[in-house]
Amino acid sequence: MKQRQHAGVGGAIFHATVGRKWCAGPTVEHVLRAIQKDHDEGKGALVNYLGEHCKTKEEVMHNMEAYETLIERLATFLSSSELLDPTFVPAISMKPTQFGLDVAGLSTPENYTAGNMSHIVALASRKGIPVWMDMEGSDTTDFTIGLYKRLLEVQGRLVRLVLQANLKRTPDDLRDLMQRDQATVRLVKGIYPESPGIAFMKNEEIHRAFAELIEIAFTQSSSSFGVAIGSHHSERIAEAVAFQQGDFQKDYFVVQMLRGVMKKLADQLVTQGVPIEIYEPYGPNEFPYSVRRMRESPSFILGLVRATLFEGRYTKLYEHHQPTESSQ
Repeated sequence: MKQRQHAGVGGAIFHATVGRKWCAGPTVEHVLRAIQKDHDEGKGALVNYLGEHCKTKEEVMHNMEAYETLIERLATFLSSSELLDPTFVPAISMKPTQFGLDVAGLSTPENYTAGNMSHIVALASRKGIPVWMDMEGSDTTDFTIGLYKRLLEVQGRLVRLVLQANLKRTPDDLRDLMQRDQATVRLVKGIYPESPGIAFMKNEEIHRAFAELIEIAFTQSSSSFGVAIGSHHSERIAEAVAFQQGDFQKDYFVVQMLRGVMKKLADQLVTQGVPIEIYEPYGPNEFPYSVRRMRESPSFILGLVRATLFEGRYTKLYEHHQPTESSQ
């Protein structure tokens, strides 16, 4: 099956030369080592098994088995490891198209996908492992938010949702979720291609919307509303940290960053006491995943390359955007 196959010699070369910077590796053992390293550096971890846009039930069942194995291995890892931080619990991340939303020939793909995702969330929750429901293209938004609301009523804080700043509907979605007990959201820029009628097209418009969402999430919700910021943009991170360290502290707050991108800034944030989680994707599909990312969103890949090449500059920009004592 194509979805499950490693990309042969090309894939091995890719991981050895490029992929290992952004992906933990092809196996669960690779990602467990990455999680341990994150912990030793004072960071949390957010794990995703690569393999979205499944077209067959066979592919979906493979993903189900991979996530079941991941959850069991994480639970064993947490119970057997001598962790410096006893509160350290990695989270997992899942996408609707990993679990059936794109499978052809189903009369009700939404029901099929909801059943599969609910099973994984319930299994993880029994082990005390948080689950992030990632947001994909706008054609999946209603489904993902609807399922999240249903699971939130059962699993509470352990299930969490991603919202994208590029979608014009997101302020309304955010305010709705802010009224729900134990809701937790991650705010991200959004990388999926969308139409002008429903999404902001210009980068400055998206960042303006992103900044507004951060302000809404912190200033218009209670302290129990959980907020995560998924970004490498120094100004957005500085804004969120300023709210958290000022008058709008949340019970749950974290900055989430991609593996291998702007590590100096992540390390600096750790020294300042800012909670950090590193996104650790893994699995045999890292090569086709990276190729598809470059094809679907070249600006996203360009941003990662720019962040890597000019890491020192972005770290200094973060320092510049931090409020001084006199301005607080």
